[in-house]
Amino acid sequence: MPEYDGRFTFLLRREVILAIFVLSTVVVGLSDGASGGSRESWTVGILTILVYSTLAWFTHQRWLIATWATILVLLVTGSGYLYDGFVGLTHDSEAGFLTLIVKALVGIYLSWGALIIHRERHLTE
Repeated sequence: MPEYDGRFTFLLRREVILAIFVLSTVVVGLSDGASGGSRESWTVGILTILVYSTLAWFTHQRWLIATWATILVLLVTGSGYLYDGFVGLTHDSEAGFLTLIVKALVGIYLSWGALIIHRERHLTE
């Protein structure tokens, strides 16, 4: 695994990227369930959390198919957050300014994380 030097470079480690990916999935899954209020929205939120958490675990174990699936999900999720953040900032959005900035930053981080996981997919620890 490449060594990073610096204050916040621990954020570029594979395990941290996967943990933030799972954390963002938990936050979005629970907030969608709470805001939707129906049984279906809770079911979809919980299933998303379970599937993405399992996918992240197998990616951490360096399973090739899970790694490729995680890279794809990270790119789609990250670019979606980035798009929502930038469109919300350029247009008059209902969401707050800080929320849109955080969403754009999470989108950048998840997209960059997909590239880091892709780069390190064959490295052993």
